[in-house]
Amino acid sequence: MEWDEDALAAAGVRVEREWVESRQQHFAHVFGPVPMHAIRQAWPFGADAAGEFHLPPSLLG
Repeated sequence: MEWDEDALAAAGVRVEREWVESRQQHFAHVFGPVPMHAIRQAWPFGADAAGEFHLPPSLLG
């Protein structure tokens, strides 16, 4: 899910970033309920026929 961090801050939702060395990027942790207006985009994330989960191709960059 992609969210608007300004909207989260305005709603009083705390966001902390953690550096993930293996991915060479920050990973955001959200502490609190996310208001619907703060969601920019969501991607389907279902299991395949074998019951395994995979990132949608558009996120694999």
